Amino acid sequence: MIEKYRNKAKFVAGLWLLSLPLLAVVVAFAKHGQRRSIVWAILCSTLMLLSACALYLRSKGRSTLWLLLLLLLPFSVFVPIVYWRLEDRSISGNEIKANADFAKGLEATKIGDFATAIQEWQALANRGYVDAQTGLAVIYANGHGVPQDYKEAVRLYRLAANQGNAFAQTSLGAMYENGHGVIEDYKEAARFFSLAANQGHAEAHKNLGVMYASGRGISMDANEAARQFSLAVAQGNSDAQAYLGAMYERGLGVAQDHGEAARLYRQAADKGNALAQDSLGRLYESGEGVVQDYKEAAALFRLAADQGDDNALTNLARMHFIGQGVDQSNEEALRLNRLALGNSFALYHLGLQYSMGRGVSDI
Repeated sequence: MIEKYRNKAKFVAGLWLLSLPLLAVVVAFAKHGQRRSIVWAILCSTLMLLSACALYLRSKGRSTLWLLLLLLLPFSVFVPIVYWRLEDRSISGNEIKANADFAKGLEATKIGDFATAIQEWQALANRGYVDAQTGLAVIYANGHGVPQDYKEAVRLYRLAANQGNAFAQTSLGAMYENGHGVIEDYKEAARFFSLAANQGHAEAHKNLGVMYASGRGISMDANEAARQFSLAVAQGNSDAQAYLGAMYERGLGVAQDHGEAARLYRQAADKGNALAQDSLGRLYESGEGVVQDYKEAAALFRLAADQGDDNALTNLARMHFIGQGVDQSNEEALRLNRLALGNSFALYHLGLQYSMGRGVSDI
């Protein structure tokens, strides 16, 4: 009687031991999902089945097969371990080569050789290499070395976005926001910006803040807009600094504070942000949050105007028209207003100059 239960216990214990390598194979398959995993799974399962049969025969008194069990059990455990080692080594080698190929393409872009970059990145992108997908998407979106193709850029951004890449999610959101390669869809844009913002992507925080501030694709919420801008500002995003400065200047989503607005504008202006340069110029012109200084205002307007900012062009034109902070010059005012014809204030000032005959007689 005791011998009978002892044999059953051995049988159950043996099955538990045999389940361990099977579990290892299942984990390997889930990890890599490759054809070789299936082959190894079948092999190891076969070995374990033979081992189970041997164990069963041993329980029936066939002691000669016990040796077979002892030989097959370690082998069935050893096979997946060896497989993992070889598989990891293979994956590591592939990653090293992929990184090298990507780096080669990246170096090519730095010298304007986009044909080489495309050649290096296309195969990587097809294999799911995220950086190659986003790199190619940027090339197609901007038409670097190839005809501009927004649809192909969207396709590539989507592949990378589906893998959780924050840059691709932000870029895809921008494509939806602007209707490039897809039908304009602010809600979808906000969705992708949110996905990237949840990963802490600065540009996504800034873009999502703009959508909350404008109410496009999402409910208008000045408090949330200011919060999103603040998260981007914490990462040094100059556009967000300019936008959050505007929130403080107007008291939207935050307590009105011209001093804080000027501080944020200055941070962005020092980075060459045209919007911030123009906005800070206005504060110097009005003396809000800073000591009034017309020369500094004009200098900031000029920095932004040199970047083609319409508001700065009209503001600088106005200062030349009245001779405030700069030499009075009707001709310069006219020239600047003509450069900013897309601006309603520029049109107004042009009309005013023509009606007064100031700066137009010699032109």
